[in-house]
Amino acid sequence: IEGRIDWTNNEIIAYGEGVAPDDITNPARRRLMGALAAKVVAYRNLLELIGEVRIDSETQVGMAMVQSDSVRIRLEGIVRGATVVQGSQTEVDGLYGVALRLKLLNDFSEAVLPVATTSVPDENTFDEAELDSLLTYSPEAYTGLIVDARGLNLQPSMAPKILASSGAQIYGVGVAEQHFVTNIGLVGYHKDPDHAASSDRLGGEEAYP
Repeated sequence: IEGRIDWTNNEIIAYGEGVAPDDITNPARRRLMGALAAKVVAYRNLLELIGEVRIDSETQVGMAMVQSDSVRIRLEGIVRGATVVQGSQTEVDGLYGVALRLKLLNDFSEAVLPVATTSVPDENTFDEAELDSLLTYSPEAYTGLIVDARGLNLQPSMAPKILASSGAQIYGVGVAEQHFVTNIGLVGYHKDPDHAASSDRLGGEEAYP
């Protein structure tokens, strides 16, 4: 599939290429039809990429679409609202290209994530001594949590869970407020620990994760 799932920016980018029908000779109409053909292919690639997005460790969006006609119809409508990536429209020797962007938040998140009532974790007692911390901070007013998952071969998903050693869920869809889950995402993904430590979702320059 021509495209990628960008977990850091919570978006999918899909590419498409197409040509104008041979029987169209008007230059302006050829550009229009060629661009439209590329966009149709990009929409198709976007829909396929959506199916590969992980909701959690057991479910992909494609599985949810198969199991529920309402989810499939809603997502097909959301895909049609994808935006063209600025500067992505190209034409080389009659081959037209375009890239589409779709955010994995708001309407998309509401369509695929389970709705859960906010609850208090069953187990939430921890020793704050940082024996093996990735980064060291002042213990005052923690603004978030950084999980170092490097080397664990984990797959990014929209609704991961953090469990205690007993198996009790400490963090997940049922713990976080639904408003924040749909608008900024349940978690954020970063490849650089320093960027994660100063990200906006943790408080920017004033962050104390």
